[in-house]
Amino acid sequence: MMRVEFIQEVAKAGLRVFEKHDIEGIFATLGLSPTYMKRMLRIMASKEQIIALGKGLYTLPTELLPGGPLHPYEIGLKLAKVGVISHRSALSYHGLTDQVMSRIYVTVPRHEGANLSQTKEYQLNNTRYFFTRVAPKNYWGSQQVFIGEARIEVTNLEKTLIDGLQTPAYCGGFRDVLFAYERGLNKASSNQLLDYAKQTSLVVCKRLGWVCEQLGEFTDLQDELAALIMPYYQRLDVTGSRHGKYNKRWNLVENI
Repeated sequence: MMRVEFIQEVAKAGLRVFEKHDIEGIFATLGLSPTYMKRMLRIMASKEQIIALGKGLYTLPTELLPGGPLHPYEIGLKLAKVGVISHRSALSYHGLTDQVMSRIYVTVPRHEGANLSQTKEYQLNNTRYFFTRVAPKNYWGSQQVFIGEARIEVTNLEKTLIDGLQTPAYCGGFRDVLFAYERGLNKASSNQLLDYAKQTSLVVCKRLGWVCEQLGEFTDLQDELAALIMPYYQRLDVTGSRHGKYNKRWNLVENI
């Protein structure tokens, strides 16, 4: 009977993914000893009254879960403790890629309360979760969205596009990033793109200008980016070699 009450309390609290410290208050409310928690969770998981996801995370069976089936993004964010769905996963959310995702990308700030482990990748069941950790000053450009009933923190459209130019390897490669720009650039704010590019790096500004030029978008933005001084050539695709045409306007090696 106590286990039924526990499940009811978890559902009432809206805990779609939880770990031990999340349910300490429920144990106290039910008059259960904290020392009994580990044993009770193990017993309930063995009876499939709750689902052990791994890495200390649990959820309720889908038919008991408030708000419908669990989304992998929820698991990734819970693993991160503090974080935002980003890069290729954010491209998918914004409809900027046709690729099927087998890995969830999460950006995690290096500050207290976040998952600061040296582990970069976790695997739970058949899904891999890849963490990229950044300084707090570089943790910005997100929005809260709902996927079904799941509340998710994801990089906004402009930050997702800028991330593609900075770290294309996390976005499926530079050609996938170009595909994302073809789909999404005309929906983005040119002012926001400019602000984000400047916050990121000078070379990202130049890459953004090059992409806008290729797609015939935001001519005023192009002029502003072209006026920025970068007295050396950088690779257009940071993952590629330095072989290619030298573009004088953007000081980029077109290595694609």
